Amino acid sequence: MKYIISESNLNKVVKNYLESIPEFENLNLVYDNFFDWDSGVSVDVIFFESSPDNPEMEYYPVQSNPEGWNEIDIESHPLLKINTEINLDKILGDKAEKYVKDWFEEKYELPVKTVLF
Repeated sequence: MKYIISESNLNKVVKNYLESIPEFENLNLVYDNFFDWDSGVSVDVIFFESSPDNPEMEYYPVQSNPEGWNEIDIESHPLLKINTEINLDKILGDKAEKYVKDWFEEKYELPVKTVLF
């Protein structure tokens, strides 16, 4: 049997799935920056933590000082890194990034250009 799911329904299903992940409940936002010794640049980051020092997600906004950044890294920002196994990339392939971007931008009102799983 074949099922046809509309784009809007699939978007709702993915958002509901992401909202149901226990690790994504009650996240605390921790604003930080650190010096990346390998690259020689200061990095701004927002950690989304369920417990201290255990970020479920990391958000790297467009860096305030682009000096020292290579062009590829700057072009990928703002970047969202998912540290929790959500399996959407295995289920939806390349389209998973679009749905995670939509969910994150709607929930946290922060823009995302790239998602890393």
